[in-house]
Amino acid sequence: MPRRTSTLEHLRAVTRDVQLRLAETLTASGDTGLGPSFAPFLGRVRDGALPIGRIASELGSSPQAASRTARALEELGYVARTTSTTDGRAKLVALTARGHALLERAHGTFTACERSYALLVGRARVERILRDLEVLHFGLGLTPETGPVVHAPAPRSIGTCVLVTLHATRQEQQALSAHGHSALRRSHQELLRTVGSRGGRVSEAARTLRISRQAVSAMVQDLEQLGYLRRRPDAIDRRAVVVSPTGRGMSALRAMDAAARRLEEDARAVLGTARWARLERDLAGLDEALAVTAVSAERGPRPDLGVTGQAPSLDLRRLAVWLRKRLGAADAAQLAALLAEPSAVPGGG
Repeated sequence: MPRRTSTLEHLRAVTRDVQLRLAETLTASGDTGLGPSFAPFLGRVRDGALPIGRIASELGSSPQAASRTARALEELGYVARTTSTTDGRAKLVALTARGHALLERAHGTFTACERSYALLVGRARVERILRDLEVLHFGLGLTPETGPVVHAPAPRSIGTCVLVTLHATRQEQQALSAHGHSALRRSHQELLRTVGSRGGRVSEAARTLRISRQAVSAMVQDLEQLGYLRRRPDAIDRRAVVVSPTGRGMSALRAMDAAARRLEEDARAVLGTARWARLERDLAGLDEALAVTAVSAERGPRPDLGVTGQAPSLDLRRLAVWLRKRLGAADAAQLAALLAEPSAVPGGG
């Protein structure tokens, strides 16, 4: 099958890092129970109180559905409902202090992401990414209401990458439904995309998605039952499990790939070919740097260093490429020589 759009893959990797950091922030602050369905609603009342009827109209939903969402958010403490002073029959919905604090914490997380990314790849590259994503955000016709529940108000924010990625996911979902794959959830899409047409190990998918093997195994079981994946023991390591797409899985991958290519064409039309190519290079550099930092991060995966003679893991390969770029060929060679010395290894000669 054709190669999938690399720019979107790099964007998804950055988005995944942003979402993981945001989830850590919200978990630490006790902001739980926030489902994706709440995002459009909170986006509408972010700037002030609105009647339920207007919210429903702007979201294209029924007043009953908007009322259910308002009740759920009210129970969580993020919005409050009051009676309009001008129309006693109308109910107004506004963010509470907790709702505003939620958005402030999210904005702080996005700002912290931008600062840490600038340390990895340079402020100039991060600023280019933010500018290009801002142009894409408006050029593709996206609005804050289509984004995540805690998207920062400012359009030039790393949170915008989540908006563009969510748009790409929705485009994929529409393509999947059109080809008879409406049972696939977003998490299924991510796993299928990660496994790809050639298949791979469950452990590798967990490392890429930065979730537990147990979570990946549960999704694999779902996709097996739906007829999209098959699993078998690894021929080299019998303890490992390899998964690969079935014919139905390949059909879903082709549908997602076609949707990604259409979105790439739209994005290239917005940015222009040269700017789109530059965005791919900038995102690839940031994705590569994040993969390196994930090796040593407490929440990230650990490379397998234990078996002499094995091919280095993907993380180590990316680490080597990144270090060579950062150090230059001469210094990288000197580092390799130092690492090869016994004295460089704890307990060595």
